[in-house]
Amino acid sequence: VLEQAMQVMRANFGLRSLEQAPLIRQGIRGAEAIGNFAEAWDLEKAFVSLAEKHPDDLRTVPILHEIGDKRMALLERYLAGERPPQLILGCYYEPPLGLPNDHRNCLGGSRGNAARRMVLEAQGHYANAIAVLRGLDQHANDELHMLEDKLYRNSYLYGGYQVGRRSLVRLIGDDAANGEPVTRRIERLLELADWDLVFAQKSLALDLYAETYEFLQQENFSQATIDDMFAPELPIVLPKFLANRAAPEHADGATGYVDVAFEITRFGTTRRIRVESTSGNVSNAAQGRVTRWIVENHFRPQVVNGQFADATRVVVRHHVHE
Repeated sequence: VLEQAMQVMRANFGLRSLEQAPLIRQGIRGAEAIGNFAEAWDLEKAFVSLAEKHPDDLRTVPILHEIGDKRMALLERYLAGERPPQLILGCYYEPPLGLPNDHRNCLGGSRGNAARRMVLEAQGHYANAIAVLRGLDQHANDELHMLEDKLYRNSYLYGGYQVGRRSLVRLIGDDAANGEPVTRRIERLLELADWDLVFAQKSLALDLYAETYEFLQQENFSQATIDDMFAPELPIVLPKFLANRAAPEHADGATGYVDVAFEITRFGTTRRIRVESTSGNVSNAAQGRVTRWIVENHFRPQVVNGQFADATRVVVRHHVHE
């Protein structure tokens, strides 16, 4: 029945018509529902090809957005230990050295490269959807900002410094064009500085932090507001969208806690980490996980008496769930 409907659509609208999109989407879901993943994969390729033929039509945006999300869902399943059929259908493994792509082994290969290809494919779909929206001057479009946010966050997974930075810069421009509140625009500038710091662009980051801090002072922002950004009681993990394991909400159901003292350097790294005290049923292994988390993450540099100190000592309570 679906194939007959598709034939009617082709006859009435031609092979390039976006009027076919709902039927293609229905076909994908139907094929997946009965386990015919090869057919669903072919339909997805046709779906994307159809969208790419209409780079100036808003109806292509949800198509590209949807397929990008599916690639990220595929990545999540793969990293969780599954081997979905799409892994083979998409041939995400690297080809053996010295062989052209048409001779690549789709059944096995580098896990890291396969994951990276999934991310890059998702990013490509997000970027194409963003290009459509920006080409049509949709700067206030909520879906545009959602796509930019996904592109920015996903680029962190595999070191996509420039991709993430360009998304943030575009979002900063959108905030200005859309008249967003000043505090929101400042937070975005700080996210940009955070991003530079995480990717070892230290001069760019420190200059932007300093300029933002100076602006806040000149515009007479309250010291409490400035401290929330530059000297919070709970250090800010970078990038800010990462989960902060020391956040208060992690106290629910905890079996104990670990108070850890450490220094945050002006470059966002940590040093001189020491467990100060523990409470409840906290094993040595749990303490080790907490300290490793501190070592492996970056934190926003803190300002003391108006200056970015070389290092700032903090004490943070981590609730533990054994």
